[in-house]
Amino acid sequence: MKRLWINSWAISLMSCLLFAGPLCRAYAEDLSLRDQNAQDQASSATTGRQPMDPDEVVDMLAARLNLTEDQKTQIKPIIADRQQKLRDLREDTSSRPMQRMRKAKKIMEDSDKKIDPILNDQQKQQYAQIEQQMRQQARARMQNRGSGNMQ
Repeated sequence: MKRLWINSWAISLMSCLLFAGPLCRAYAEDLSLRDQNAQDQASSATTGRQPMDPDEVVDMLAARLNLTEDQKTQIKPIIADRQQKLRDLREDTSSRPMQRMRKAKKIMEDSDKKIDPILNDQQKQQYAQIEQQMRQQARARMQNRGSGNMQ
């Protein structure tokens, strides 16, 4: 009788652990995302770093790539669409962080494919350099965030 009680207790404990494990993990991921969002907000509040609006991005690209007015007009809606998709993705907490990173990379690649035909050969090379610099800066921010430093 005592052995039966111990077995049923062990089964109950295992059931609780099996169900509690995923719940605890989901809760921990949610807390991690909240902490990351809080750090992002605190970082932008302390550094004054706010995302650039599409006009500012196009102006920056125009200055660095010597874009024509026609090119600026064509690129602006692509940048606006990209920023909106990235903003929506950032607010989507249903996906895991790695899934969101893959989606963000896809959004960037898709917008780059739309921008590429608009540029001449020299501008394409310069744009590739700008993109590489931005990736390096993003990697550095991620490393700083991971080490607990705020930029």
